Amino acid sequence: MTDTIKAHPTVIINRAVPGSGKTTISRCVVEYLTNAGVSNSVHSTDEFFMVGNRYVFDKNVLGENHLSNLNNFINDLKNGVNVVICDNTNLLPWQAEPYTKAAREYDYKIIIINFLPRELEKHIAAQQITDAKPDAHNLPEEVINQFMEDFILYNDLLDKERPIDRRKHLVYAWDEDTCQRISTGESAKHFDFDDIITIRPDEYHGAIKNIGKRILEAIQLYYGKDKILMKKTKTFISVIPVQGKNMLQAIYYKPRGNSKLEYGETRFPIIPVINGYANEGDNVRIITIMTDGENSKHNYETYFVREINDIVKKKNLIFNDIEIIRTQDNENIETQLLLFSDIIAAVRDDEDIHACITYGTKPTPLVENMALNYAYKLKKNVSVECIVYGRYQHNDSSDNNGIYDTTALFYMDSIVSRLAENKAPNPEAAVKTMLGIGVEDDG
Repeated sequence: MTDTIKAHPTVIINRAVPGSGKTTISRCVVEYLTNAGVSNSVHSTDEFFMVGNRYVFDKNVLGENHLSNLNNFINDLKNGVNVVICDNTNLLPWQAEPYTKAAREYDYKIIIINFLPRELEKHIAAQQITDAKPDAHNLPEEVINQFMEDFILYNDLLDKERPIDRRKHLVYAWDEDTCQRISTGESAKHFDFDDIITIRPDEYHGAIKNIGKRILEAIQLYYGKDKILMKKTKTFISVIPVQGKNMLQAIYYKPRGNSKLEYGETRFPIIPVINGYANEGDNVRIITIMTDGENSKHNYETYFVREINDIVKKKNLIFNDIEIIRTQDNENIETQLLLFSDIIAAVRDDEDIHACITYGTKPTPLVENMALNYAYKLKKNVSVECIVYGRYQHNDSSDNNGIYDTTALFYMDSIVSRLAENKAPNPEAAVKTMLGIGVEDDG
């Protein structure tokens, strides 16, 4: 952002029946903010179904694509992008909830742009594939009609003062056996937002001209009312491998599910994490777990120190020294409990944690996750940003080598705990809904 523009970080949630023009409005916002020097990004699950210039829907990867879109959205929040737009349909409160919850976690304001539907025939016509619109979705009439019914029914929940009708405001999940959506038994929540901009069909062309200005004025007003949080320390936790001398080779770990992990060859999967998540001028801590023995010592002194110094210099990071947690090379329960204690003692308040669970004895990744769970829940203002596992197949094609972002698995513990506390009547369906697994396409 330029020095002349002072604006609070803000998330925009589009809510619209397909064919309402939400993507065009998003482009207008992007153009206006970019010209004003305000960083921005747009995230739409639809983009993952594009093959060339055509939209090719595949229900088998719907859940995976929803999760990838959410991960990319969250990554931009982590990186401090000023305005981040969710360009899904978000007709139902639980469809928008993963994005609004992430916005609150990173201190973003939330604006919902609510596009009132047109006549059904106009939405159907807008979805037809033509030479001018090869990327149209070609949705059938019954699907669009269901979307319109959902929009109208759950539009009530934009009014935070209006009571939730437990008979009609229900949460649904997709049942793969019957190919129908079924109630989870839970009541829907109100939409979460700070401001709402409603666009009526007869106001659409005027909105194209002024929506960018309205958004900029809103986020500047937020800045005047609220104080932006100070940046936290970024902490990176890794384990030194015990491979013998000359056995630890530098390889290319292909990113699996997180493009921020793209990097060249390295011996340590934590290096791509530092490269992807640390920005110039960030204050970082490097914590490494190292077992006793000559192999660990050799790999630390010969390779790890050098690669850390190189990435710190490349990214121009503020960094003091590598902090070592020493442990024994065995799987005894006493050793693991001591390691757990040492990790939670090392993590401080007000830190963003990034960890690699590739190396160590078999219990080490479990101990790391337990310690991070403790820090996340019991330390002050600690967030777990990224957990990765590096897969290296010896004597196999390099295409099988990969670095996997497993952060979502870490947060499943909190989701399960919340469902248990609330005594959810159909917890499995609720989990599938939150993760976008097996649910109907929301456009």
